[in-house]
This record gives sequence, structure tokens and C-alpha cells, in this order.
Amino acid sequence: MAYMRIKNKQTPFLWLACAIFFTATLPGLFSFGMGGDGQIYSAIALNMAEGLGSLWQPYFSATMFSKFYEHPPLAIWMQAQLFKLFGDHNLVEKIYSLSTHFVIAGFIIYIWRRFIFKQDTLLRDAYWIPLLFWFCLPEVSHSLRHDYLENTLGVFTLASAVTLLLATQSRYWVVWVLLSGIAVVGAILSKGPVGLFPLAFITLYKLTLKDITLFRTTMLSLLLIVVITITMWFILLDEHARNSILQYLNGQLFEALRDGRGKARGTHFYIIGRIFIDVLLPLIFALGIFRYFSRNYRNEAIITTTHYRWASLFFLVGISASVPSMVSLKQDITYIAPSFPYFAISAAIFAALWSRPWLENLNQATRGYRIVAIASLSAMLGIILYSLSNLDRLLPRQAEITHDMRLYGAFLKPRTTIGLCDSDYLDIDSFMMRYYRISLDAGPAATSHPLYLGTKNCSPNPGKRYVKIDAKTKYFILYKQDTPSSH
Repeated sequence: MAYMRIKNKQTPFLWLACAIFFTATLPGLFSFGMGGDGQIYSAIALNMAEGLGSLWQPYFSATMFSKFYEHPPLAIWMQAQLFKLFGDHNLVEKIYSLSTHFVIAGFIIYIWRRFIFKQDTLLRDAYWIPLLFWFCLPEVSHSLRHDYLENTLGVFTLASAVTLLLATQSRYWVVWVLLSGIAVVGAILSKGPVGLFPLAFITLYKLTLKDITLFRTTMLSLLLIVVITITMWFILLDEHARNSILQYLNGQLFEALRDGRGKARGTHFYIIGRIFIDVLLPLIFALGIFRYFSRNYRNEAIITTTHYRWASLFFLVGISASVPSMVSLKQDITYIAPSFPYFAISAAIFAALWSRPWLENLNQATRGYRIVAIASLSAMLGIILYSLSNLDRLLPRQAEITHDMRLYGAFLKPRTTIGLCDSDYLDIDSFMMRYYRISLDAGPAATSHPLYLGTKNCSPNPGKRYVKIDAKTKYFILYKQDTPSSH
């Protein structure tokens, strides 16, 4: 019976890994709305693209964060360039978030093929294994769906790691270190000092791989520090840049170090528990599955000292990217997402070595192989088509507000301010700014605006002469003044 041969016989497993990941991410990612901090960042990026705010002075709304210094601005500015290119479309920030994960996946594949299994043809093609391990970490899909700054941070820090690996093996090491330093600066300007962890990479490489001299280790590390320092110095010569960074340091970073800024945990060791539960346990479970399916093959996996050294390197880099967050009580598993690729690569090395016997015996002519190939490809393409065909699907957490604001759409004029009664509704401020360009005022002046947004349980003071705009809403009620107050 004739069958189609696939050039790389492991490709169906890549399709399978992608199908699993896309199932966990694309339906939610391609729904209307986003929620969370990512919705704030996309609103700021859209404003920046439309001329409100700038790289060093981002703008959120007229009533909240008119000067946004909560984070360094580079990731938001990069997203603004996509808005300039594609305009205001629901998918712009989602495409940006997805593209960061594609870039990270590309770096993972490059590290796997170019360095770890460079001389091993069979396992060099098993790059789907570290991708699968990375995909299986729950926070990876969560950060993708919510367009967190850690996505961009992960791109820059992994780029720095890749260029440092190249620096250890190239005569053009000065160029690679220069590029690595620039990548670290990009990481700092995207999320702050957490982007500095690649500084430890060369030292960890020396301790684990042991194939460069102490002198070369010192030279690479010192040059990296010099490049970062000089680049940041040139940037801070600009008054606007200097003011923006100082505002961030004083208003966000130092306060977070001092009291956690609303996300304080009871102990500095909180993140250790989360690493174990959200990172190590899923990876151990995945390793167990690979070990189980390899148990019946006679040839035992040969794990050399070099394999252990590569695995140790990436595990320690993952630790260096995550454990330093213990310095602050403001901790969350999202903050250490850039460490996940390193943990995944470390664990995947053993899974790949255990899988060698059955990978060697893969036969494209067998019925089982063809079933896996067809099912994986069909599932991957099916979930992509399903997600793209449901772009108007509403996120459950924002279904009420999306439904109600669409009914009130004719009354919502962009770049205006509306009074707000219930300011506790999740994501209401960022939703209204992102999709309607409307600022909300829940302060003392809330009833001075021509429109007032109330709820079933919260309405404006009767003495303010507001009248309800009739619509079959689920939660919100929009009121209009008989005689709008002057501004």
C-alpha cells in the first residue's frame, strides 16, 4: 500500500505537540478581549500608536496612569509598532504575544540542534521534545493568552543566552557578546532588573561544561558587563529616558521590594513552592511518561557526562532566572516565565535519550505511525481553523461587559470620560480604554460627566438629573444627563 513519506520521520510528534499547545491557547487567545495586565499594556500601546503618550512617557487614560511608569516601556512600544502597522484590530496584541512564543520556540530549537545534539542526527531532530516539555507548563499558555511583559522579556533573555553560547565557540566572540549585551538591555527596558540574569550564564557554563578557560570566562563576563553598562549610560543621557527609569525605580521597583505593592506573599520562599508545583512537577510527570514508554526496549539509553553537563547548565540557568525573585515579597509564577525554557530543555535532554530506542525503530510504513501523523496534523489544523472561525467569541470573564457595551456603542464617543459607579468590576478600565478609547472616572467628579456607567445595584445620585438609557443589558446601565455639565 502506497503512503507519503515525511522527510523527518519525527515531524508528526511536532504536530502533536503543537496541537496540544494550540488547544490550550488559541481558542482563548483569539476570543474577543483579553483581560488582566495584558489588556492594560495593549491599551497603552494603542494610545501610543495613535499619538497619545510616547516611548518614555506612556499614557493609559485621562483618569488613571496618564503617565504610566509602572514598568519600563520597551515591550509596550514594540507592540505599538504593530498597531501602527495593522491598525486597531482585536488580533494585534494577540499576534504580538503569539509571535514572542514563536521566537522563543525558535531559540529552543536552535539551542537543541546547534549545541546539545549537534553531532547526533537522530536526537537533533527530536527538538519537538523540549517544545513539548515547555508547552506542558501551565503558565506558558496563560502568559501567551494574556500578553504579559514576561513574553518579551523571555525573547530578549533567551536571545542573550544563545549569543553567549555562540561566543563560547566562535572566533567572533566580541560580536556575539556585544549582541548579548544589547539583548540584556532590551530585557531590562522591557521588565526591569529581572532581565539581568544572563549575566550568570557564562559562569554557569564554565562550572558545568568546563570547555572554556577561566581567562576566557572572565573576559566574556567582563565584556558583557561593559556592553550593558555603556549602552544603558548612553540611553540615560536622554532626559526623558532618565526620568522614565527613575520614576519606575522609585514608584514601582523600590516599593515592591519594600512592601510587595499589593501582591505581597507571607514568605520570601513562596516562589520556591510555586516552582516545584508549576514547573518541576509537570516536568517530572512528563519525564515519567517518556520513561514508561521506553521501558520495553532492550537498548538502554546511554547518558554521557556531556549530557549531564548540558542538563545541569540549563537547570542552573533556570534557577538563576527564578530564585532571585525571592528578594521581594511581591511574587507570582508569571514573573518567572522566562525561566521555563531552560527547565524544559534540561528535562527534555533525558527524555530524548530515553526515547532513542523507539525513535530508531520508527517506521513510516506502519499503520500506527500513519494514524498518529494524520491525527496530529488534523488536530493541529483543526484547532487553528476553529479558533480563527470564532474570533467574535467572548471571554467568559468579559462576556457581560462586552455584551452591554455593544448595546451602548452608539453613545460611546472615543476619547471622552464617563463617570463610573462600580469600579470593582474586573478589567473595566482597561476594557473601555482598549476597545472604546474611553476613560472612566470613579472619583469625586464621577457625576460631572455627561455619561455615567452604573450597574443593577449602583446608580447615580437622584439629584444629578441622570436618565437611564434603555437597553437589554445584563449588568451595566448607562445614564445620560438631561443637561450635561460643562468642562
